[in-house]
Amino acid sequence: MSNKKLLLEKIEKDLEQAQKKLIDFKAQMKSGTAAVRAENTERIHILQQRIEEAKTRLSELNHLPESVPEQIIDGAEDAWRALQDSLRDAVSTFEGHH
Repeated sequence: MSNKKLLLEKIEKDLEQAQKKLIDFKAQMKSGTAAVRAENTERIHILQQRIEEAKTRLSELNHLPESVPEQIIDGAEDAWRALQDSLRDAVSTFEGHH
């Protein structure tokens, strides 16, 4: 399996987990008080933005040819790690404040 395919699979898996977390957070927020909902609305919005960014990166990577140079894959992987850190921060911020 190519490095591109491995990276795509990893991103898809991580993105799926982040989307599940978002669904959980939205459900938790509905059962919270008005103050909790108000406080977490922005956090959920940020998480949604991060997920959309991840989807965009995944799409961009998906459209690269299979024969793409390893340097580009490495760059995409570095960009994904940075985005993944941002997603993790958004998730942990939400989990710490709901």
